[in-house]
Amino acid sequence: MATDNVVASLVSEQAVVVPGSRFSVALQLDIRDGWHTYWRNPGDSGQATAIAWTLPDSVSAGEIQWPFPERQYVGPVANYGYHGTAMHLVDMQLAADWPIGEPVVLAAEANWLVCEEECIPERASLRFEIPTGAQANIDPNQTAKFEQTRATLPRTLAIESAYQYAETGDQLRFEFSPAQELIQAESLAYFPFEWGFVSAPAEQQVVIDSEFVSITTQKGDLRFSTPMGGVLVINDPDGGQRAYEVVSSPGPLGASPPVTPLVGETSSLSLGVALLLALAGGVILNLMPCVFPVLFIKALSLMSHANDSAQHARQHGLAYTVGVLASFVVLGVLLITLKAAGEQIGWGFQLQSPLFVSLVALVLFVLALSLSGFVEIGTRLMGLGSNLANQAGYRGSFFTGVLAVVVATPCTAPFMGPAVGFAVTQPAPVTIAVLLALGLGLALPYLVLSWVPAWTRWLPKPGVWMQRVQQFLAFPMYATAVWLVWVLGQQVGINGVLALLMVFVLTALTIWLWQVSSGEWNAWRMLGRFAAVLIIGGIVFLFTLLVQGDAGQATQNMGADESELSKEYVVFDAEQLSQLQAQGTPVFVNMTAAWCITCLANEKVALSSAELRDYFTEHGIVYMKGDWTNQDAAITEYLASFGRNSVPLYVYYPPGDGAARVLPQLLTVATVIEYIERQKVATEPPVL
Repeated sequence: MATDNVVASLVSEQAVVVPGSRFSVALQLDIRDGWHTYWRNPGDSGQATAIAWTLPDSVSAGEIQWPFPERQYVGPVANYGYHGTAMHLVDMQLAADWPIGEPVVLAAEANWLVCEEECIPERASLRFEIPTGAQANIDPNQTAKFEQTRATLPRTLAIESAYQYAETGDQLRFEFSPAQELIQAESLAYFPFEWGFVSAPAEQQVVIDSEFVSITTQKGDLRFSTPMGGVLVINDPDGGQRAYEVVSSPGPLGASPPVTPLVGETSSLSLGVALLLALAGGVILNLMPCVFPVLFIKALSLMSHANDSAQHARQHGLAYTVGVLASFVVLGVLLITLKAAGEQIGWGFQLQSPLFVSLVALVLFVLALSLSGFVEIGTRLMGLGSNLANQAGYRGSFFTGVLAVVVATPCTAPFMGPAVGFAVTQPAPVTIAVLLALGLGLALPYLVLSWVPAWTRWLPKPGVWMQRVQQFLAFPMYATAVWLVWVLGQQVGINGVLALLMVFVLTALTIWLWQVSSGEWNAWRMLGRFAAVLIIGGIVFLFTLLVQGDAGQATQNMGADESELSKEYVVFDAEQLSQLQAQGTPVFVNMTAAWCITCLANEKVALSSAELRDYFTEHGIVYMKGDWTNQDAAITEYLASFGRNSVPLYVYYPPGDGAARVLPQLLTVATVIEYIERQKVATEPPVL
């Protein structure tokens, strides 16, 4: 049967078969030039070919016998598959009581994915008859084809092997005993049976010695602690190829020398790809809920300056961009310094500090008061001054960029997670470069608008209405401050919330006293300023309480809710997760934090819905949740195992194989259910 890209057929090695015998047939795919199909583990993308047989009761079919694959690169990703002609051998067993002379009818539904730059799922309904007789007869037209295919099937290599991570934590090394078949090889390549344990595009460093044979490569997104199977492909000096099936078990390595850390092009992400992902993630970060309040400020500022000179608009755009980039450099230096000191931290780490959360909440509260017109401060800070030539206006744009970074750090946008995860495992210059790319993406929309004056013509003209808009835009700032108060409550308990709310009240009182006592220097002004200073002292005292934190109270408060929530999810525990995997239980893991607005939005829209919880219950899926609101080394380690350094992270472990699949960072109920259903189809064995 011919499709647009593949000619599919069932072929048999024998022209005549004998009842009671075993014989071989094959699904033959003749693939269009430049296109390819996939191996049992397709690599970074793709889908393995599958066969669903319809057979007589007296005939049984074995599993597909997979020839060793080739690595196919498509941009930054790599797949495992075949080009030209792909033969998928299957052994058939015919019952001894089959009547001689009655042909055996084999029918199959074959499904495959064929790709060039685009991928097309194809299928074929195939039927084949094999005559039966008293004596078997080989089909000479098929003999050579079947022999060549069998030569590419992995053989058994009876050697012991072991694997472990390299010291850098992102490498995987396989070591094999010095079997003669391996020592004579010119080069080796390893293809794992299961997806996710080994990075498909990463370079493989091979050492062949009389004392050991080892392969070092980049680990994939998944952790594992059980034996793992794969195929070793041997490239001989004479140009021939052989393949051996090996099973690697956990254990200490032997005589292998220290491995040079894999960086740059040998990582699962190259620096160039990481920079592009960071840039795209930064642009999308402007659309995330946590950045909306600052987007309002920037929009208001842009409308205020729509009729000013192009030079001044560009200078404000540059000042804002410098503020964003400088903030990312500071974040990068802090990340590098703290990780060098042994701290387990990640993206958004500063919001794990109650003091930082309190300070940001206070700043947003004061800025909201300013936008509402209750106080006469903060307009220059936010870049709302009318005179673009005023130096303070540029400072305002700079600090608006700083504020954008502060409120953006709780979020992780699409493309951003892998880039940040890559950055924190690299040397300091690479880490800073990736974070600068992320910052440039965050600043890019406003920078482009400021440098293309023609675009501002589409904005409304300034007028009295802008005062009303300014007052309205205070409410997102109030809402963000309220959310941060709630975050603080998750960290330090109700006493911390009370302390911060008192700080809000005392700050507003201090500002009011300072303003009403302005004017000539007199007794009332002295009294007002003295009272303001005393109140500031009270604010400092309350902040010392917040720094100490009432962790016990927070734990107690959250524990009261935990008894109810425990009916809906299991608190993350790495050991329990491993046990559930070993039992073949499907698990959905949600890594979240109270300060992550993206996480909270996903939980509200999808993960807390009755429909999804009912779906989990119906399919026996354990919902496991990890809370990264405060520092947690176990969760940090789990995130790092997926090359991530931030939340949210959503992982699904299908039943049986336990191989983890990472979901998108923006969820709906339909997205989660559809993804799980796709994985169920992908992991189910072919119907035989």
